[in-house]
Amino acid sequence: MKLRIYSEERNKLKHLLQTLIFNCEAKNLSSKTISWYEGLLNQFLTFLSNKFDVEEVNKVKTEQIREYITYLKQKPIISNLTGRVNKVGLSSHSIKDNFAAVRVFFNFLESEGYIQNNPVKPLKAPRQEQKIINNDPPH
Repeated sequence: MKLRIYSEERNKLKHLLQTLIFNCEAKNLSSKTISWYEGLLNQFLTFLSNKFDVEEVNKVKTEQIREYITYLKQKPIISNLTGRVNKVGLSSHSIKDNFAAVRVFFNFLESEGYIQNNPVKPLKAPRQEQKIINNDPPH
């Protein structure tokens, strides 16, 4: 019975996320890292489900990942204190982190044989803004 449930769920993104989490636990990654992956990837899977009605891994396309990155650049950020939109778009560092989590997920799925065509492969990581630090002493 358990094997049949596993095979029915084999291509579902939520199931595959749990497979990645179990793998991270087996590799003894820190609980913070595992929670980080899980949180970012749950947001990504929710986006895919809501925007494209995609729940199976073989239906994820490169263009959808690009659209997710674009969405992150325009996403309203709501203040926990006021409940109002505080700013629009995540920082370039946060966008790069989100992309890194998505890349880890699909690279894992490819290495484990769940997918043959990795939709993240053609993409490059988004550029992160460089912060200029002024080391000049005050006059």
